[in-house]
Amino acid sequence: MTTPTVLLGVVAIGMLAIEWFRLDVRHRTARVLGALAAVLALGELTREPEPVWPAPARPVVPGGLVPELDAPLEVETGAPLELRGRLALDRADSAWVMLADPVGPRDSVLIHGAQPFFALRDRPRAAGTPIYTLRVRGGWKEAAETIGVAVRVPRSPAVLVLDGSPSFETSYLKRWLARGAARVTVRTTISRDRYQAQTLNGPATRAEPVTGALLGCYDVVVADQEGLAALSESERRSLSEAIHGGLGLLVSAGQSQDHASLADFPMGPSDDDHSALRISWPGAPPSRIGVETSERHFLKQADAEGLAWDDRGRIIAIRRRDGAGWVGSTLVRTPSRWQIEGEAERFGGYWSLLLGAL
Repeated sequence: MTTPTVLLGVVAIGMLAIEWFRLDVRHRTARVLGALAAVLALGELTREPEPVWPAPARPVVPGGLVPELDAPLEVETGAPLELRGRLALDRADSAWVMLADPVGPRDSVLIHGAQPFFALRDRPRAAGTPIYTLRVRGGWKEAAETIGVAVRVPRSPAVLVLDGSPSFETSYLKRWLARGAARVTVRTTISRDRYQAQTLNGPATRAEPVTGALLGCYDVVVADQEGLAALSESERRSLSEAIHGGLGLLVSAGQSQDHASLADFPMGPSDDDHSALRISWPGAPPSRIGVETSERHFLKQADAEGLAWDDRGRIIAIRRRDGAGWVGSTLVRTPSRWQIEGEAERFGGYWSLLLGAL
């Protein structure tokens, strides 16, 4: 009890006693009630105000509760969309983070203050500009922010195939590309200085000689060892200049037994046990079907990046920068086995991986 309150109590008792014991008993009750009212009024005037505590400040999205948020501006249909961020939580706090589109929730995760990082994923299936909502729900209330993402239909690449001889594998590749609306031209060596060309999803193209103007019409060149060997010196220069300008080149093993110079990537020693190996790459489900590969494998390099591996962890497909373009190579000889034996989606994933990387 504070000092003002004690003094007020003493004054009140004194005033009431005086009024009660006065000799004039007339109107005693009224005088007592009046004194009591005066005391109460005096008490209100002297009362200390109650402290007003500010409401706890709670940050809102973005910049407060989610000080770090990494969201893509654009993705392709069917490609994974991933939002990563960090919550501003006390160590003992926790919160739910949810990603939703106009249809409903897509992904959610419970985050704790000790590990405040989150990753939410979706895989948009239709082109457009969907508005996603990032919701954060803790023990206090819910905060939300809208995020717009442009979803576009991927452009099918224009592919030039240079085959040293008619290839069973190229037949499967060109049909798969054509079904995806890609423009593809296949130039096959028939004999010395004689070629046959076929173009799908585009006007007929004369693919000889290989010039800078011809290569400028394509995004990627796929060639086997024999197809590269059939190029003249001027064609090789044109190809090299186009790669430096942004063209991609994929050198495939084909049926050649000499893979030592495949796009000049260092290779490990020969291994007789190389048939029917299972190939894997990031995001691919386990394969039940093995495919034939070269008897060698690529060595790790500081300036190159592995794209696919066999079931022993050896690099089977690789790429590196060459100017503004990419040069890559694969040691898989028979990817058509995936198509033939019921893993067509894996066949498409394999070629999407390589062509997309280059």
